[in-house]
Amino acid sequence: MVSLPGGIEGYLNFCTAKTTNLATGARLTNSPEYLLGAGITVPLWAEKLYVSPAIRFVDQRSAYNGVDTDSYFLVNLSITTAKLFDSLDLSLHVFNLFDEEYLVPGGDTEFNYRPGTSDYIYFNIPQEGRSLHLQIAYRF
Repeated sequence: MVSLPGGIEGYLNFCTAKTTNLATGARLTNSPEYLLGAGITVPLWAEKLYVSPAIRFVDQRSAYNGVDTDSYFLVNLSITTAKLFDSLDLSLHVFNLFDEEYLVPGGDTEFNYRPGTSDYIYFNIPQEGRSLHLQIAYRF
């Protein structure tokens, strides 16, 4: 976390991993080579209202069936209050702001999702689109 003038705070993280099955030399399933996260929090009003955009990048991954999922970027946005009325905090979070369509690997021959039929194995699972979350917290 980095603190900047004006109460602005930000973060940046990056991870790289090369995972390999030692017996076969193949890349492990559901293991992205690169991950990136970054975000910033900006106070908008007298240390009571904050806006926080954040991004997340996940590199492609292989599913159990050998089919790769695509890399994806997600953008999230949070608007929060702190001690708005002494005991009340409000937060509005928009996850997947741009409604990105993406898949994550899932399942194998023993654990799988079969929607509607017994012969369809869902190896790459579609993820939730844009979603809104409202949080109300009251301290007493």
